[in-house]
Formats: sequence, C-alpha cells, structure tokens
Amino acid sequence: MSLKKIFYYDEFSCAGGKCPDNCCHGWSIPLDEAARQRFLKEKGLLGLSLRLCMRGKEQKIFSAMSISCPFLTPGGWCSLQKRRGEEFIPDVCREYPRIRMNYGPEAEFLLDLSCIRMAELFLQHLDENELKEAEQCELPEQYGDNDDETYFRELLDWRREIVSRIRSSAEGGAETLNNCLSTITAHAYEVQGKMLKGEETGVLSDICAEKKTASLFPLSINAVNEMMSTCFFEGWMQYSAPFLYRLCKMYYRGFDRLNYRQGEKKLSELFEKHIASDPHMVKILAEYFISTVNCRFLQCYEDYSPYRRLTDGLISMNLIMLFYMLWAAKYGPPPERTLAHIISVTEKRVFHNDMALKDLHAALQPEVFGK
Repeated sequence: MSLKKIFYYDEFSCAGGKCPDNCCHGWSIPLDEAARQRFLKEKGLLGLSLRLCMRGKEQKIFSAMSISCPFLTPGGWCSLQKRRGEEFIPDVCREYPRIRMNYGPEAEFLLDLSCIRMAELFLQHLDENELKEAEQCELPEQYGDNDDETYFRELLDWRREIVSRIRSSAEGGAETLNNCLSTITAHAYEVQGKMLKGEETGVLSDICAEKKTASLFPLSINAVNEMMSTCFFEGWMQYSAPFLYRLCKMYYRGFDRLNYRQGEKKLSELFEKHIASDPHMVKILAEYFISTVNCRFLQCYEDYSPYRRLTDGLISMNLIMLFYMLWAAKYGPPPERTLAHIISVTEKRVFHNDMALKDLHAALQPEVFGK
C-alpha cells in the first residue's frame, strides 16, 4: 500500500486556548462506538453529564449543534480530556483536524481547512500544496468496501490531471481558470451520469475541452443569491459562529435591496477589483480548490460521484471568494490571519453540516446546467 501525506501535515499543532475560533463549538460530534460505550458505562456525575450530551435514536451524536461543548473550559481546553486522558474522548475530537483515509490500494493523510491553524498553514505553503510519499504507520479502517483497484487507479490519474490543469490555468489569470473549472466540471457531470447508468466511461482523465458549463469563477449573482438563501445562514449562528454570521450579514447589507442587474453589476465590479486584478488571490483560490480535490475527490471511489465532489469545492471556493471581496471592499485586503479565518469558518459550515451542503448543491445545480 502507498501512503501519502500533505506536505505540511506534520507541522500542525493545536493553538489550544489561543485559538480565535475554537473547534469545540457550533457542530455535532459523531460518536464512534467505543466512545459511546465508554460514556454509557461511566458512573457518577460525569457519567450523567456525558449521557445528557448524547442525542439521536442510538445516542451516536454528542453535543448536538451546541453553542459550545459543555466540557470546554473558559481557557479553551477540553476538561474531559484533562480529567480522563486523550484516549477517553471521541475519535473525532482526538483526530481533528487530521484526515486519515485508507482506500485500500492507497492511504492518505490530510488536514481539514475548517481549523484556522490549518488554514494558516495552507496559506503559508501555497507552493507546497502537494501530497508526498510517507513512511508506513498505523492506518484507520478502510473507507468503504470497494475493491475495484482499476477504477481507483483511474481516479488517481483523473485527480492528477485535474490538479495539473487547475494549477496551470491559474497562472493564466481568472478567465483561464474559469474556463478550466467549467471544462472539468462539465466532464465530471457527463462521466457521473454514465456511471450511474452503468455505461462505459472510457478513460476518466480524458477531459474534453469543448464541454463547458456556465461561469463558475465567479458564479452568477443568481447562484450566489440562491446559495445564501439556504440554511447555510441561520440566525442562531450569531452565537455559535459569530464571525461567519458577521460575514453573511455583510452580504445581505450589500445585496439585499439590489435587483438582478444591479446585483450582477456589483458582483462583477467586486470580482474585477479584488480578484481578477490580483494574480496572488487567483492562485490562493485555485490552490484552495485543489485542496478540496485532494481531500474529497477520491471519496467517489465508494459513491461514484465525481461531479458532486468537484462542486463541493466550487461551492466553498465561491463563498470564500464572496466573503473576501466583501471584506476587502469595506476594510481593505484582509491580513493572512483574517483570510485564514474566512476560509476556516466557511469550510466548517459547508463541509461539516450535511443539511447546509445538500441545500447549497440544490441551489447551484439549476444555475450551472439549467436543470
């Protein structure tokens, strides 16, 4: 088995109490079975406190969408870990933001950009945003049960082709990157349709340049409005995700009273001023998209959804770009720490809330393909 790590995987260290956006609030924690059993067997007041935090029919959700975990101390540390040790807390809490995927033929170790420290590392290593060969070590259980190694190798080739094309097109500027994103997305949509019908797909990395969708970099104002009208934004976020709430309110204040023509004009002006004229921001957004491809594209080894995995990244990339432009228009280009914060809170809301992501896909689909 081949083992690969994102280049800066071993540089990660938790900021703990100094983190400006602690990971112990604003989302539900899936309980692994071992942790669930530990919590159910725990006695005394601690056991009662743990069981009060367990939700769901089978009690497999912990701290369900709470503003903050009841075991988070004022100093930003986990009192449960301090009291009972790291092995006692759920696997997700222990592993985050590390992503360890075992596909069978290959395993990959990556880092989740919903952690602000990870987002900072990403920005500091834009020229090293690569997977490298690593030494063998203890691996997690295999993801899924697909054993079609030929298909997996095709996916690896396809992913390499996508990454290469995105990186190369970004050097040509925003328009070239948009054309590339449109081409690879249209191709993935066609391939996914054939897969689901049981048809032969041919060589997956053979991306046909003439097949394109609507603009994806940036999306139209219709698509943006539709996405921002989903449960991606909810009022209670002012307590659980105050920075993201602030970013969303900037959008509503700027676009709510505009008609389609006015909104499209304003979005185009923001894009030309803050993105298209700044090659470094085009590179950052391209590398961000590549990070989502590295982290998530191979999951279609199990669910045969290459288009879905690519549009995951398109959604989050466009939202990050929107919030960047709004911030830059009001305060000037954000410093690296603020940009990392924009990336992390958007990524957290998109990729760690299944309902929000489902709604975002539903909002995007008609605008991109007219279906």
